[in-house]
Amino acid sequence: MKKKHEEIVLAHKIEERSFIKILGENYFNYAISTITSRSLPDVRDGLKPVHRRLLYAMKVMGLKPSDGFKKCARVVGDVIGKYHPHGDQAVYDSMVRLAQDFSVRYPLVDGHGNFGSIDGDNAAAMRYTEANITTTASLLMEGLDEGAVSFVKTYDDEEEEPTVFPGAFPNLLANGSSGIAVGMATSIPAHNIIEVCDAVLYFISQRNKGIDCKDFTDILLGPDFPTGGLLIETKDSIRKSYATGRGSFRLRSKWKKEMGENEKYKIIIYEIPYGVQKARLIEKILEIMHNNKGYILSDIRDESAEDIRIILIPRKFDIKAEIIMKSLFDNTDLEIKISLNFNVIDIDRQPKLMSLNKVIERYFDYRKEVIVKKNNYRLSKYNKRLLIVEAFLIVYINLEKIISIIRKDSNPKSSLMKIFKMEEIQANAILDMKLRSLRKLEEKLLQKEKLDLTIKCAFINKLLSSSKMQSEEVKKEILQIKNYFANNSHLSKRRTEISNSVLSSSKKEELLSEAVPVKIICSHKGWIRIILDQDINNEIKYKDGDGERFVLNASSKDKLLVVSKSGKVFTLDLLGLPQGNSQEKPISVFIDIKNVNEILSMLLYEQDKSYILVSSIGKGFIVNSESLISYTKNGKNIMLFGDEKSNLSCFKYAYGSLIAIVSKKGKLLIFDLKQMPVLDKGKGVIMQKYAVNDNFSDAKVFDKSQGLVCTMSIRKKLRIDDFQHWYGTRSNVGKNTPKQFPKNYVFDYLKT
Repeated sequence: MKKKHEEIVLAHKIEERSFIKILGENYFNYAISTITSRSLPDVRDGLKPVHRRLLYAMKVMGLKPSDGFKKCARVVGDVIGKYHPHGDQAVYDSMVRLAQDFSVRYPLVDGHGNFGSIDGDNAAAMRYTEANITTTASLLMEGLDEGAVSFVKTYDDEEEEPTVFPGAFPNLLANGSSGIAVGMATSIPAHNIIEVCDAVLYFISQRNKGIDCKDFTDILLGPDFPTGGLLIETKDSIRKSYATGRGSFRLRSKWKKEMGENEKYKIIIYEIPYGVQKARLIEKILEIMHNNKGYILSDIRDESAEDIRIILIPRKFDIKAEIIMKSLFDNTDLEIKISLNFNVIDIDRQPKLMSLNKVIERYFDYRKEVIVKKNNYRLSKYNKRLLIVEAFLIVYINLEKIISIIRKDSNPKSSLMKIFKMEEIQANAILDMKLRSLRKLEEKLLQKEKLDLTIKCAFINKLLSSSKMQSEEVKKEILQIKNYFANNSHLSKRRTEISNSVLSSSKKEELLSEAVPVKIICSHKGWIRIILDQDINNEIKYKDGDGERFVLNASSKDKLLVVSKSGKVFTLDLLGLPQGNSQEKPISVFIDIKNVNEILSMLLYEQDKSYILVSSIGKGFIVNSESLISYTKNGKNIMLFGDEKSNLSCFKYAYGSLIAIVSKKGKLLIFDLKQMPVLDKGKGVIMQKYAVNDNFSDAKVFDKSQGLVCTMSIRKKLRIDDFQHWYGTRSNVGKNTPKQFPKNYVFDYLKT
């Protein structure tokens, strides 16, 4: 018994170890797990594991950009049940963020329902919201089914998940990332996708010549945040941050000054820094106002709708707006610092601090690796099919003999392989053929398919053996992505303006640095361009059968308002339009308008202007210029028609005290401008009543001292100075125009 006890003690030998050493080893394992599996993004696809699993689960569920939506609760259930065993709310919060266009520069999830707001409002519960993936997310996952990446077992060994996405979209730089791990953190701001693509293309063209970070910062100008704002950094400061992988940026709100009566003004804040909640920002300003009774502001109002519009009312109007804003920048989150920290998981799964150069280099190397894997997969697939096609050709040539072997031989597979010297896969393909397939075995089609497959295999073999060709394939993919986003101006247009940065002398950057005189030209067929001042005298080329329709003199920093007959007003930033005499694009690329004949008017945006809108049935109202601005491709509905069969027929400056409106049968009515309502949008009020078979022709706002002028042509004008005969109240029929005034005329001569 004693001997047995001694053996047990020896079998369970106790090892003495330091508690601090054990704690350190375990904490290190925990830290590595947190860093690599939770907090830091991968340099290849720019995603953390939760985001990757979320998007992959949506792909497996068949959620495509072109398909319908599915409940977020179902998506979250699949994610936590199959791939990511964490809390459902944490997964849903990650999903919500990927759908918020004010949180992510290029959203990866297309949310349907309440997904929160910039005020800090939470999203609706997951049982109420729906989602699918965006085109951007599809680009990230392009190649998952072609062997581009490796898969591993999920936590329960029942499913498989990708270790990383193929990453055709350069997500790390375009969308950025942030996170806090153990002993390290990452903070990568979003960038403009066009600039990112240009930087990668530049790297491809110069990679063997040695690239300095200075070269990149001439192309990648700086961060481009989802909420816009003004970046207050010098080019040298931005360059230094990118070169070291660490730094910070000062981001400031955008504001403007609006003048009122008696030299009074108000300050309009229309963009706030990224990550700042609008409601908390306003609370902070109010807190400062209440704690300091003599503060320079008397009131603050939030008139935001889809766009940010915070109104600040000064206490004294002799104080400069710049002084007020300087005080607010110093004391509130109207100006913040955003850090840059390129801490990422490298290809070897180790966390590393990288420079911008290294991030772009790693992305390029990974894309080459993906192209090699995809083409190896395709080569295997093509070779397999080529063997089968060759087997079918053998069947076509030796049909009777093969049928005889199959009918009579006890082991037809071996006989086929021996007699025709074919591989097992070919013999199996012949034996698996259905009789009805024999009629489809036309020799010409099989020979053509064999030739096509042979050419494809030859190209892939050449590609796999040539690093230069692989680089060219990466270049083609980047150019395709750049062109896709360039054709979607609401995505590609830079939102964050950069101040105090020295730009190069290229035409585009010249426009960014200062206001340059330009001419806007839109043709009858809807092709639009801008011509720089120095090129205005050069020949302007049009397509066959086309010519100029709208021509406006402008400044490069102006905004163009496009008014459609459907009652919509679109806003175009001139910097986003094609430049040059021979460069033009359809206007439908920039605004959602199907028929260019719907365009009623084009004009430049001006602050504190009023316009009169009149429909074809004689209803109208006055609208202020601030209500016309829209930053979406869909524009903004200003004139509403309801069930009425009508369209917008008149859109003009309202600069006088009287309104004249005339019908197509020559009924003229003049009344005071004060009788017209001022609306942001609506159906309007009845301006003139019409008899049967009569309707609206034209309207004009004018001053009594100027008289009412009808311009019949460039040289012929008719004028009314005494208009008491036609003066009345709104919604009357009016009286006949003078005999010398023809019927169905307009007040202002229009060149057609």
